[in-house]
Amino acid sequence: MMLVLWMLGGWVWAEPVDGALESVPAVEEAPAVEEAPAVEEAPAVEEAPAVEEAPAFGGITEEELHALEAASFYKIGLELVARGSFAEALAIFRQVEDRYPVTAASAGAAGQIAALEALAQAGNLETPRGGLDGVTELAINQAIAMPLIMGLLLPGATFQPGEPLVPVAMGMAGMGVGIGGAMVLDQIRGVDTAFAMSLFTGEWLGALNGLAVSAKWPPRGYRGLWAETLTGTLLGAGAAVAANQYLDVTAGQVASMNTGALWGGYAGLMSQEFDTPADGLVRTTAFVNSGALIGAALGTRFDPDRRRVNMITLSGVAGTAMAGGTAILLNFYGSLYDDEPTVALIMGGSAAGLGLGAFLTRNADPHRGAVAASSLQLAPFAGQNGELGLGAQGTW
Repeated sequence: MMLVLWMLGGWVWAEPVDGALESVPAVEEAPAVEEAPAVEEAPAVEEAPAVEEAPAFGGITEEELHALEAASFYKIGLELVARGSFAEALAIFRQVEDRYPVTAASAGAAGQIAALEALAQAGNLETPRGGLDGVTELAINQAIAMPLIMGLLLPGATFQPGEPLVPVAMGMAGMGVGIGGAMVLDQIRGVDTAFAMSLFTGEWLGALNGLAVSAKWPPRGYRGLWAETLTGTLLGAGAAVAANQYLDVTAGQVASMNTGALWGGYAGLMSQEFDTPADGLVRTTAFVNSGALIGAALGTRFDPDRRRVNMITLSGVAGTAMAGGTAILLNFYGSLYDDEPTVALIMGGSAAGLGLGAFLTRNADPHRGAVAASSLQLAPFAGQNGELGLGAQGTW
């Protein structure tokens, strides 16, 4: 029975069923999508170099510090203009323009320079470059020179007084003439430090040369010695006034000339240890003149600051003292007993001191002493263009 049922079922399964779904045709496979070409990788972008940060000084950048320095210098120049010290102001403005060209104060400095140069071309710049300092220096050195001229040279060259009353009275009057004359002269033409220094230098250098001429070619009478010394003094003073009037003489140049004359006289005196001439005054004066000419040439060439010249001179004095101490020790503990080696050692120390002083001060800033950098002396101020800055209230 089971066998019959199995056979019938197989037959039924084998026949197609009416209404049966026809076999679904095989779905054709979609054509393979071509792969897109691989996108080439973009070249790696190079990293921009890191911007170096400007070094900061106490929380501000170097550019800001330069702007503050330029503004401070510019304010000092304006104050010098207000005081009438046009030449010093012009030097300050030029420094601002040269050292801080990208700051806002540089434009203002350029305008001030143009205005001051226009005044100079118009001949209206004949005001004191050193303010009261020039008048004070002239009053002091003429308070020394005029008593000697009026109380000694003038009487000796003219009436030859036999009693001291008249020359002493004239000398005392000369002090008043020197001080009062400086004040009056400042009202007429304006007195600066360079003029005060050059006038005094011309007076003493002229007097020395007049005395040397009298020693070399003695006059007939005693009065002639005073007359030639007085003549040399007046000629030297006149030459100084003319140089200051027609040449752009600075205080540093006059200081350089004075220093050259000083060390020239020193060399002339020391050289007499090697050869004692009959006319020692004439020889020393020749050395003084040579030193003054060398100093004037160096001053014109390098235009040094007066303070730098003084520091070089002090360095030469220190070298002389060191060499002198060494000579004392060698004379006491060694065999350096002769005068000539001792003098040569001392002069060598002087030269070494002068050279070292000139080398150490080669980068000296002539305006550094006129500006204070202490934070306790700085005060805020507003510039003409509204820019804030710091102004120095003191100096060192």
